[in-house]
Amino acid sequence: MRVRTINARTMPEAMARLREELGDDAIIISSESSRRGIILRAAIDDSAAPAKPGAAPALEDELALRLLRRLREDAGKSTLDGREIEARLSFHGLAEPLRTAVMTAALGSGAETPLEALGRALDQHFSFKPLPIVPRRPLMLVGLPGSGKTVTAAKLAARARLAGEAARLITCDTERTGGIGQLEAFSRILEAPLSIAAKPEMLKKAAYPTDAGKPALTIIDTPGTNPFDIGEMRTLGGFVKAAGAEIALVLPAGLGSEDAIDITRAFAALGAGKIIVTKVDAARRLGSLLAAADAAKLGFAQVSATPYIANGLEPLNGLRLARDLFGVGPAAVQEQTP
Repeated sequence: MRVRTINARTMPEAMARLREELGDDAIIISSESSRRGIILRAAIDDSAAPAKPGAAPALEDELALRLLRRLREDAGKSTLDGREIEARLSFHGLAEPLRTAVMTAALGSGAETPLEALGRALDQHFSFKPLPIVPRRPLMLVGLPGSGKTVTAAKLAARARLAGEAARLITCDTERTGGIGQLEAFSRILEAPLSIAAKPEMLKKAAYPTDAGKPALTIIDTPGTNPFDIGEMRTLGGFVKAAGAEIALVLPAGLGSEDAIDITRAFAALGAGKIIVTKVDAARRLGSLLAAADAAKLGFAQVSATPYIANGLEPLNGLRLARDLFGVGPAAVQEQTP
């Protein structure tokens, strides 16, 4: 029985040293962060191997075995192998120091399986804020051109209508070809009245009508905005100020991490507080979503992983996101290869 304590700057470095010193059959007992990086404790039962010169006496082997059992009990009786989690995070392009933070939380979660451990780690590290069916304030959707804001607006309206609640749609996207027509079609199908607000003062009246009656979900669809264009962001800012709404960033999967971070920070500065993830079904690597939410300190709300309008949004939590991270990657690709 061999027990090792490994000090390293990052989790990938610690895992590499673990393989080098104890091999692939080692069991991770615990992990924790330190001022210098990571402290990883692991052990391997090699009692069946031939004794080497200078090997510990049998009594010390037995004491080491008892220590391993006790440490396992203290860690929630988990025999979690962190290498599968590390491989998934690496495939999805999760960079340091976020990868080490998530790995450390997963290994210290006490979970029995990699999926459960990753789910607990994501719940611990990220904020998840599902949208109520009918928020108290209007909900404004912002994001890049082509990010899926209009379809997301329709999905939110459909969710409310299926729950027996009223819904109203407002569009400020009066310049994009076909933008109003697409939302008009959804409006008729969902029986959700549509208003057009080409200017901020028109939006204020549409968002807070004097004859509103029964509380209804009010969704504001904004023009696709380039966050690096000062003029476009100033225009969007005028609508944001007029609406007094809760703002959700519609963020598509598949962006590069650095771009996703910059984009999310720009919209967060404008007031976005939540992320609705779209186009997960069309992306293989999702690390940019985690990097963006972590950098901008925004919570995850919903995820759209289907083109269908009815039941097209799911609330996000750590386990749901972990399933997405485990649902793609080398193993899944290999299984699909004939």
